[in-house]
Amino acid sequence: MAKPNLDISASSLNLVRALIDFPLTGSLAEAGQETYKWLVRQSIDEAGFNACRDLAASLAYPNESGMELQKHIEAADRQILKQLKKAPLQLVVSGSLGRLIGRDPETVYIVTTVSTMTRYRDPESVASMLCSMILDRGGHEKEVAFRYDIHRAPMKAIISKIVDSVYINVVNTGKNLPDLPEELRQFHKHLLDDRTFAGIVMGVQRAEGDVTIRSQRFLADLSAWLFFHFDGTFEISVQNRIILTSELGSGNRVVRLIVNKSCAEASTSCWEEDNSVEASVTTGDKFTTFLRGSADSSYRARSFARQPFYHLEDLMTGPRGTKVALLKRAEMNSVTHAAKMVMTWIFEIPLEPWNTNDGLCFALDLTGVDKTRVVGDLFVRYPQLLQLHTGEVTIPGPVFRKTEDDDNTSNSEEIEEESGRPKDKVTTAGKIVTYFPVLQDVMEAIQKRCSCRQCKSAADLDNCKPGCLRDAAMTHFLLLLGHAVSDAVGGVDASGLSNPTDQVRCMTALFDEIIQLQWIQWPTVFALGACIVSGIAYSEFGRRHLDGAESGSSQWAAVQYGSFVAAASWLDIAQDQERIKPFALDILEGTIQGVPDDCGLVRCERMTTDLSTLFAEGKSEDDAPSMAGWSLIKDLDTVDANVFTAVFREDTHLYRLMTTVQSGSYIRIVDPSTVARGVLHARRPHCGHKNLHESTGIERQSKVHDFDYALGHWNSEKPPALGNIIVMSKTLDSLVKVNTLLSLSFNGGYCILRDAEHCCVKCALKALEGSKSWDFERIVSYRRTDRRQLGVRRRAGDT
Repeated sequence: MAKPNLDISASSLNLVRALIDFPLTGSLAEAGQETYKWLVRQSIDEAGFNACRDLAASLAYPNESGMELQKHIEAADRQILKQLKKAPLQLVVSGSLGRLIGRDPETVYIVTTVSTMTRYRDPESVASMLCSMILDRGGHEKEVAFRYDIHRAPMKAIISKIVDSVYINVVNTGKNLPDLPEELRQFHKHLLDDRTFAGIVMGVQRAEGDVTIRSQRFLADLSAWLFFHFDGTFEISVQNRIILTSELGSGNRVVRLIVNKSCAEASTSCWEEDNSVEASVTTGDKFTTFLRGSADSSYRARSFARQPFYHLEDLMTGPRGTKVALLKRAEMNSVTHAAKMVMTWIFEIPLEPWNTNDGLCFALDLTGVDKTRVVGDLFVRYPQLLQLHTGEVTIPGPVFRKTEDDDNTSNSEEIEEESGRPKDKVTTAGKIVTYFPVLQDVMEAIQKRCSCRQCKSAADLDNCKPGCLRDAAMTHFLLLLGHAVSDAVGGVDASGLSNPTDQVRCMTALFDEIIQLQWIQWPTVFALGACIVSGIAYSEFGRRHLDGAESGSSQWAAVQYGSFVAAASWLDIAQDQERIKPFALDILEGTIQGVPDDCGLVRCERMTTDLSTLFAEGKSEDDAPSMAGWSLIKDLDTVDANVFTAVFREDTHLYRLMTTVQSGSYIRIVDPSTVARGVLHARRPHCGHKNLHESTGIERQSKVHDFDYALGHWNSEKPPALGNIIVMSKTLDSLVKVNTLLSLSFNGGYCILRDAEHCCVKCALKALEGSKSWDFERIVSYRRTDRRQLGVRRRAGDT
């Protein structure tokens, strides 16, 4: 391998130590190479990186509690290496610098510092703190100086990229150090500016004796850092009362944090009062002050760690100001109650029985009463929002109502070409309120208490600005629903980097499709869930979900943000149909093989006709099945079926997942999203008849296809003429065959799935003929008793 332009030896990053406990095989053997590539992609110059490396090495070391994070990272990487290839997206250990330095003892403190500080600050502020730690040389006896340092700007550019890499590859995957002990969570969190913070922690590192820190207020960021980096006894007292004493290691030194005043979490006046800080060291009988400064009154604590769903306080808090708006507890409860009722209504909307929309797009009947199949059936989970106790329903009547504008829609209205809606009917936050009486009543009650100009003049909600109580309430309402959707698709928690504005935009777009277009589709649900669980910006999606058909791609398959991956759970076409839901995500850790970028969006390659014509002349039709009796359906299909997957780049941050299935004579690109659609629409008849293969008395003719022939001819450009003939498969012996033929049945599976051990041939035919739609045109038979025969050979690669 050619030597990269950056002259960085393995010893520079201590790769020998970082990889000493790992076998130099497989993905980890390539971790060093991937790190070099990462540095090149980040455009980090050699001189700047080497300067940072030399200055930053060994500035601090985590204590035993802090080193738990390194163990978590190592355990996660080992788990990735041990994983058998069971999914089409092969995950490998990330080669990013942010992941690697977590295994390097000389730089692991950077990872633990980022993990600790992002509970209170954004990554950019954490980068400033690390720069100040690197540049600190003491001299703060009288005051903390804010002099310009010529090294700071180039260093900040490099440190910022390292911090961002640590954040998205470690913190955003859920690898985090614990929060402060319970005894300290009652106190209002005050923070230090980066230079004062660096002056104290580096002073503690240099001191040989005990250190005493006197502060007017509780310093949350300093306390958290010391908890995971100081080796000795840490004692905290508030108003002359010892709150906590922790033994943080075997060291014999003591650090005492003495807090003069106590303020509650909801306090605001404390920001304007005296917040002086003083740190001193005791050596024998000598007492020396090494820092005088003050807390940062301009910055408010805001966690960027992963958050449980529905915990919205940090999302509603600005880093340099108070909350967007303070709603009373009763008002917050009313907003939550309205969100719960609206989400229940969405989950109970009936699906149109036979919609012909392409892809994972399902037509809705907003006023329908047939609850045979509803929106909730599309999701993998029941959102916890619907289980929250918010009081009894107090408003009679339906949850949803059409507005007068909807009833008076004219056929002459100008229609948007792309969306299919009238140009003046685009859904906004203000219009959403008018559709739901329970929400409208809540907004009217909150409007009476708001003192902004728009609320006093009864202006439309869309004219309100941040700081308005109605705007805050509507934002809270939409965020709750966005988290409910992310919960329902299988998300575990929310990224601390997720932008609330993006969440509001995504949820508004979902309302627009449900109410105006009367459909719900995977691209919008995926974008909403991806923004919330991964933290990726909504702008990364842009208009790309509208270009799929033209570009040859179909549905969103996965999002990668650092080492966090959220992938559609239906991508594996070898899994049991009972596990497949159209709107479902699997949350994974690692990086997708074939996606080197920190940020990547993956789409499925659209299904095509038989690819064998690319490699050979036209095939003879001698292998076409002749007219056969019904009895052949019982024959077990034993043709081998192999699945190949490949990920390749399409555009900046945009990739394709191509899934191909190969049998004896044919190879075909199969779109996994059509399997998910087919599972939802396919019928699965059951009966109690004993003779499952009895066909006496059946008058209709049939053709029984083996898997090889079906793979090449079903849903092809030149399908065989069938007329009134019923097409059936032999009894298939693997789930991959069943799912493949399901995807090839009328563009995504309008067919009968016959379990050969629980449904006879006659009942399968009866279900086919009893359907009210001509879409049910095929019978796919399978056997599932012998699980050993349900496996499939799979190969994966990337290009």
